[in-house]
Amino acid sequence: MNNNPFIQSTNVQRTKRVLIWLSLALLLMNITVIFSTKGLVSDYYSRKDQATWHLLQLQKEFSQLAVLSPFTLTSKQVLNEVKVQYDITWTRLELIVTSSDSQDFYNIPKNKQFFDQLYNDYKELDGYLSNINDENTADEYNVRLNSLYMKLVTFLNKNYQVKNADFLVQIDKGNQLANVQVLLVIILCFCIAIVIVLFKKESIIHRNLALTDSLTGVNNRLSLFKRLKQRVQNTSHFSLFVMDLNGFKLINDTYGHQAGDILLRTVSKRFANTIQPFDADLFRMGGDEFAIILDSVDPEVIEQLKLDIIGCMEQEIEISDETAAKISVSVGVSLYPKNTSCVNQLIKNADDNMYKMKQLNS
Repeated sequence: MNNNPFIQSTNVQRTKRVLIWLSLALLLMNITVIFSTKGLVSDYYSRKDQATWHLLQLQKEFSQLAVLSPFTLTSKQVLNEVKVQYDITWTRLELIVTSSDSQDFYNIPKNKQFFDQLYNDYKELDGYLSNINDENTADEYNVRLNSLYMKLVTFLNKNYQVKNADFLVQIDKGNQLANVQVLLVIILCFCIAIVIVLFKKESIIHRNLALTDSLTGVNNRLSLFKRLKQRVQNTSHFSLFVMDLNGFKLINDTYGHQAGDILLRTVSKRFANTIQPFDADLFRMGGDEFAIILDSVDPEVIEQLKLDIIGCMEQEIEISDETAAKISVSVGVSLYPKNTSCVNQLIKNADDNMYKMKQLNS
């Protein structure tokens, strides 16, 4: 895993953008599913309401006709009532087949097939009803009428009771959409949670970026002052090392800034490796100046770290495939609170001691 905050920031930005777009897509999918569910329910109940009204009326008229028909030969008045009821039932059936109010219901394939056949069969009854003149013709009419009536009742019981197959299919579709919606909400919440975590991580990375030197990846000057103030507030006893590279300007001017950058990165790595055995933090103050905060004021520990810092510069530094340079380092140390209790004065004391060493070595 790369700990460079600049690379981490780029990766987080990319991941965050992907998740934000994914969250928006999931939100749109949720809205689509919600409207699909609403449309499914609305469509089903709309068709069911239309069907309920027309079918109840048809069944009522048909049942009245079926009740009257066996008494057709009783009197001429009853025969006329049967004919009137026949016409009323026919009109009700015709409304289902032709009325615009019932088209959503009628255009369902199984409904269309059934009512077209029922309508045609019912029209044929007109001839039987017109020719009733004895018990045989009346019985034949009643048999055909009751057969049609039972077909209607069977169809209604099969398809328009509460738990018919069509209703169960609609319920199943609704449940599937509901499950999809729940899944989308869970994924959306998960993505939002990740985005929140990434925002928090990004905030930490940005804070680290503000406290990190972009060239070397070590703590910068702002971080140095922040750490010093924290230690002063905690009344800690510590030592501040200030280091300056001897000969850096000459290398930078001779071989260019790219060579200077390579040298600074190499020096930073050497300093970082050097302080690992110690309870210490490394900082780049700017240019070729570095600082170390050592959580100790023990003279032996201070001297050992100072010698190790000087010693890590003994090996040449490769600044290109064909060029190597050798530099040295001057080190100044100041102790808190022994030498001073002021942060600025602490840095000045270490800086002064560093320049004294530089003058001795020049």
